[in-house]
Amino acid sequence: MSTHVYRLVFNGLKNDTLTDNLLSYLKEGLGFSEKNIKDLVLYPPRVLTLAEKKETALALSKLVEEYGGKVTCEKTEKDPNLPFAIPSKSARRIRQEMKKAAMGFFRLAVISASILSSDDDKSCFSLLEEGFEEQLERRIGGCAVVVIIDERRFVILDFFSKDQRDYKGMASIDEALSDIFSESSTVFRGLSLFPEHGTTVPALIFHGEKNTSPVLRAPRDSAVKSDTEGRLTLKSIIKDGESAMDLFHQMLITSRGKKFKWLTERSLEEIWMGLGFLPKVRQMEFLYRLPYDSPLIPGLEEAIRKREIPDDKQKIQRLTEEFLIKLSGFDNDESLVNLKQDIRQALKKVDSFPTLSKVVTAIVDIARQPDSSLEELSSVIRNDPALTLSILKIVNSAFYGYPQKVDSIERAVVILGRTEIVNLALGFGAMKTIDMSSKRGLYQPKALWRHLMGTALLCRYIYKRFNRKDDPGLFTAGLLHDFGKIFLVEHYPDDYGRLHLESVELDIPLYELEEEYFGINHAMIGKHIGASWNLPEPLVQAAAFHHQPFFATDHATLAAIIGFADYLYHRCFPPEDLQLSDTLTALPLTYGHWQILGQFFHGLHADDLDSIVEGAKEFITENDQIFSILG
Repeated sequence: MSTHVYRLVFNGLKNDTLTDNLLSYLKEGLGFSEKNIKDLVLYPPRVLTLAEKKETALALSKLVEEYGGKVTCEKTEKDPNLPFAIPSKSARRIRQEMKKAAMGFFRLAVISASILSSDDDKSCFSLLEEGFEEQLERRIGGCAVVVIIDERRFVILDFFSKDQRDYKGMASIDEALSDIFSESSTVFRGLSLFPEHGTTVPALIFHGEKNTSPVLRAPRDSAVKSDTEGRLTLKSIIKDGESAMDLFHQMLITSRGKKFKWLTERSLEEIWMGLGFLPKVRQMEFLYRLPYDSPLIPGLEEAIRKREIPDDKQKIQRLTEEFLIKLSGFDNDESLVNLKQDIRQALKKVDSFPTLSKVVTAIVDIARQPDSSLEELSSVIRNDPALTLSILKIVNSAFYGYPQKVDSIERAVVILGRTEIVNLALGFGAMKTIDMSSKRGLYQPKALWRHLMGTALLCRYIYKRFNRKDDPGLFTAGLLHDFGKIFLVEHYPDDYGRLHLESVELDIPLYELEEEYFGINHAMIGKHIGASWNLPEPLVQAAAFHHQPFFATDHATLAAIIGFADYLYHRCFPPEDLQLSDTLTALPLTYGHWQILGQFFHGLHADDLDSIVEGAKEFITENDQIFSILG
């Protein structure tokens, strides 16, 4: 029978200094070895010790704090059969998933996992790091729920069809774990099934711990062929070993384009019948993809907060079947399978991407060398007269507002600084790499260039309006954010042209249809291009996630700001403005953008958006001469 005990979690050193008192306590008081102490100090958070009483735990906590450590006290559940304690909040989450399975829709696989790192592992970490749980869930994918136990143990909860005799998802889990953890770490995992192997959390984990084996790092063929010919029925949709609810959950997670639009037109009650069974991270992803002003948001936020599990079995079954048949009906074009495969292959080829000039490549190298001199930077830029002229034009424009004319690149470097000049050179150099004067598949080729420059301008406007210190990388990130569109125009002009028209007919954002038709959107293609050019990571991340910043693991704020500037430009120059708009449809601002922006820009309110748009129009008008830089 489990009992409540308390654990102390070490969160680091107060002044980045290991005091003699703390070192002595760790060695003599807790019996830590030198390696244990090293891991504790270098890779927190880590479990320090357990105490049977809360008073004892708090006293030890105070002692460690006095010795220079930072600790937190957590309530846990200790079972005599397990050598470790389970945090009470983790046990509650596991029981919540068990409750879902007990309703009889599906069975629950409980996978107990642990990480063993070698002594020379250079990628040490602690699973207790903030956000690691959600990162693992994203990487493992599907409907899996990850629950962290301590710095090296975690549990994966995965639902599967009640009609399946055995759990068939272990190969997929193993593949994900192999990708996530370095080869110098060994991952052990053991499987237990609820309720066959236990009806309590400790019993299920104990059964899994008894049957652990290392994950074999082997590739797996996951190709799936589908048949959507003829009239759709559940029998034609569901494959062997699948359940209707499993498939429905997958569709909720992966729906894009027409599917996602159809879902967002359902009632909150209908959507929650499916979303209610998914992990919180998947629920939040669905929420953050909605337009910021969607009427679904308040009710969905409340439902996620309450974590209420739908329990009307009859209605769930009916809606599951209805949704599956409707959503599967959108998959009626087999030619898209070949198109997606072709794009995946093209993205693997370096020659699919435009090549940067030698000058811009040299500037990229300089950007990665903080010790490079201003003279070296000036010398490289002077080798490209057109690039030099573009930089001098913008330096002498109203955008910077310098009273005296700047007539040399050396002077520009001194005035603006190394970082600003590098970013401008990267942006303009990359833009001049491609001639867009005549490209099929673009609604307005020249309007795309104007849009890129306008978005870059509006990044500066946003910072100025909210009195934030300017970020030198913003302007360049704005210039490069839609480069992925150029890849689609170069390689698939006719398909992309048709997609523009369909975007208008269906009133669906272009990037959503790109994901549905191509299997990838222009933003993520921009990530491939940026990586091939060896651009700084913030620029690559901004391009990749400017439409969906909530998916970014790093630089989400920069991506959200680029997305906001993108949105403002389309508000300033809507589709009916034939000369200035680069698209035929309006661009939505997602709730994910809004949440990230609200945390960064204090005082940002939806009621002020019209005023912000008017200010953006004025800012672009004031800086109109900048658009002449591109010729």
